[in-house]
Amino acid sequence: MSSNIDVMFHYFIKIRKKYPNIDSDLETILRPLRHPRDAMCMADIKESYRQLTGEKFPMRCGSLGVGEFLLTIPYVACYCNENGTLMFYSVDGF
Repeated sequence: MSSNIDVMFHYFIKIRKKYPNIDSDLETILRPLRHPRDAMCMADIKESYRQLTGEKFPMRCGSLGVGEFLLTIPYVACYCNENGTLMFYSVDGF
């Protein structure tokens, strides 16, 4: 029996195989955002990804799944603002 974690882990591997540059593309987007005050919401990340790559963001698993995926990339951090929106930024390391 597979857990939800196993399912998501395998989905993330599938995404990374199909889009081998996705981590570096997301690092490029988040690299300038070095402090929570500069953080970017998921909608803005998806739009920045589209502008950078010319492709629609490939994940269709909802905001929590996309958030989990982003947090599997080293040096990506997240907080939830006062409205409940997940906000992403990078910490030293990129």
